[in-house]
Amino acid sequence: ERSAVELSSFVAAGVDDSDVEDDETARLTRGSADGDEDDPNASKVGTRDASAFPRHLATWQTAAYTLGFVILGLLVGLIGPALPALRENVGVSFERLGAVFLFRWMGSISGSALGGALLDARPRSHVPYAVSALIAAAGAACIPLARSLRAVVAAFLVMDFGLGVLITQGNTLCVWANEKNPAPAVNVINGGFGAGAFCAPLALVAARASGGGVKEAYWCVAIAAAATAAVVLRVAAPGPPEARELETAPGNATPSGGGTLQTSATASRRLFCVTASIALFLALVVGVEISFGAFLVVYARAFGVPEPEADLITAAFWGSFTIGRFLMATASRRVRPAPAIAAHLAVTALSLAAVSAGRGERTTLWCGSVGFGFGMSSLFAAAVAQLHEVSGGVRGSGGGWIGAGA
Repeated sequence: ERSAVELSSFVAAGVDDSDVEDDETARLTRGSADGDEDDPNASKVGTRDASAFPRHLATWQTAAYTLGFVILGLLVGLIGPALPALRENVGVSFERLGAVFLFRWMGSISGSALGGALLDARPRSHVPYAVSALIAAAGAACIPLARSLRAVVAAFLVMDFGLGVLITQGNTLCVWANEKNPAPAVNVINGGFGAGAFCAPLALVAARASGGGVKEAYWCVAIAAAATAAVVLRVAAPGPPEARELETAPGNATPSGGGTLQTSATASRRLFCVTASIALFLALVVGVEISFGAFLVVYARAFGVPEPEADLITAAFWGSFTIGRFLMATASRRVRPAPAIAAHLAVTALSLAAVSAGRGERTTLWCGSVGFGFGMSSLFAAAVAQLHEVSGGVRGSGGGWIGAGA
């Protein structure tokens, strides 16, 4: 009996030891996967690796959107310097060629609406972004081949339809990828637009110097757009942020169920008003920005400025525009959107007044164009950041409003 008791005690002890070993194995396995709670070094390593991946992914996503906006800037920046050549191709006056801008607006509006709908339908896909770049490339390739007003208008309509989707998708996806503080990243991708617009007149000057012209410039940009589409498809797309409601006034909420519905309806109305107001502001900002860049060459030549110098003034405008955006990418980490908007509007008004008062005088034209570029540089990004801050997160429909305003 004593031997049997000792044997049973030994077996029981063996079972307890195996349980302890199993617990230790489970603890070590859990620690290797999630970071051992008892080992501060293991916990620290696991936390660092987990946080580094999304941070690097957001960087790659922002870089992909920046490439797309460089293409956007090249296509927009080519319009002004190419207008005289396009007018000769189609054989109409500048006044009649102005119809191009109406159809550009129509293409952008329809593309922005579709881009916002696709964000809600396919929120984790870069396929719409890539396809829009290809559509813009196809339209751009046809622009220098057009020999009638209808043909050039149709080419611009196709190009800007693709660009409308690209603008909506790029800005919204960038906000999603950098949800905590989107202003620096939005400044960077829109700085890519400025870089492209800055290079566009210089590319046309280089094409003419090598014996080419508008056709070669547009075709090179179209090829770059197709390459960008291929690059973007290799990067994972971010998802939408968690839904957050607008802050409501303390008196709006009531403890009853009806009060909850009333609060939700009030928040929805406020969100609509805020989004529509910022979209209208963006329409004015981008309209002034694009019109200034597009007609600066024509304006300067009307006062006797030679065409090469007029192209350089346009490049200086887009150059200061780009530098301002990259500078604000750093400053926006410490400056809230509303004060940034006020400061930029003041610089813009003063610079535009200088250009208008100078009436073609070289110094005021150069200085005013550079100052206007700095003033306009971050208005778009600051307005998008303001919408994100006030609304609690930009959704697909909000991105559509942003694109429509642009």
